[in-house]
Amino acid sequence: MLSSCEQQQPLQQHRTKAEIFHKFDPDQPRVEEPFVITLTAPTDVQLENGKIEGISMYMGSIPLVIEQITASEWQAQVWLGACSDPQMQWQVTVPWYNTATSARGVYVFQFMTETN
Repeated sequence: MLSSCEQQQPLQQHRTKAEIFHKFDPDQPRVEEPFVITLTAPTDVQLENGKIEGISMYMGSIPLVIEQITASEWQAQVWLGACSDPQMQWQVTVPWYNTATSARGVYVFQFMTETN
């Protein structure tokens, strides 16, 4: 149970050199409704479990469990709780590892949800 939310300063967006892309299903995620994040990456890139954090308000760190669907596609089932902010901004952080080059990095992106 969430007892309070605290305002948090926006975080700086990080970039990655790996060609990783994401999409949502449904296209506009909403709080307190399940949605799926699908990530596409080159076949030599392995994604690791990540996290979701609130940017506009502190909501803690929510684990993001990522499952490999195909050689280049990964999915995470997500359900986010509501807070007092009607348009919540979130940041997703997904570590990755390139099996061909041993390079490591982090794929980071932001999205918004609206209350129902």
